[in-house]
Amino acid sequence: MFTSLVLLATLSSAQSTKLELTNVRPHQGVWGAVRTEAKAAVGEAIHFSFDVLGLQPDELRRLRYRTTLEVFDSKGKAIYQPGAVESVLVDLAGVGQARQSVHLLTGLDQAPDVYKVKVTVQDAHAKKEASFTREVVLQALDFGLIRGQITADREGQMASPGVGVVGQTLYVNAIAVGFKRDPQKDDKGFVTVEMALTDDKDKPISPKPLIADAKDIPADVTFVPLRFEVPLQKVGSFKIAIKATDQVSKKTATLAFPLQILDLK
Repeated sequence: MFTSLVLLATLSSAQSTKLELTNVRPHQGVWGAVRTEAKAAVGEAIHFSFDVLGLQPDELRRLRYRTTLEVFDSKGKAIYQPGAVESVLVDLAGVGQARQSVHLLTGLDQAPDVYKVKVTVQDAHAKKEASFTREVVLQALDFGLIRGQITADREGQMASPGVGVVGQTLYVNAIAVGFKRDPQKDDKGFVTVEMALTDDKDKPISPKPLIADAKDIPADVTFVPLRFEVPLQKVGSFKIAIKATDQVSKKTATLAFPLQILDLK
């Protein structure tokens, strides 16, 4: 007990007494590549990650904090104000910090606008809070690939970073939206998708891309989910490159995921 008490005192004295939210970045998918800007088509999912610094542990070395996400339109009207989500983390490293993320999921019927996202974190133990605000630009829907995400499971439920080991299999997920209809074919759509592996300089590794077709898309279907299996076979830094073509409008859209493949030693 004495050792634990001394350790807690040492950890607490080394931590900042100010609660801060730093390193705020928009991401493509959970744990995905950092976006250059928070701008996307309606229907897209935008993820923000950030570091929470200065959290104070309780007597059991737990960091307890609450995160609240609020969204406002360009006129300042609140359009999303759910309750706070509580997180509990054992401060094993004794650093008083945590990496947190919030996820903004937009619908295909979302109005294009410049939205403001406000994130607030409250330290449940120290009774302190900090917040940040960022703008998110949603643009009118056009043909494109949205909600790109790497997952560890075939069903697309377990988000994964673009990192794995030889012998593992990951899955790439996306949604094709905004495709046109062919009036001469009962307003049906037709989308072709290619997936290839390239090196980090965009040079193809695959002898030829994998190709999949979504033909005769019914007139009442507004999106097509896509999923590719990616077996990890070779150590190195790569990119998973996806190209979709709307065969009616002849427009194309691309999406790329960095991939790092390691080997167990």
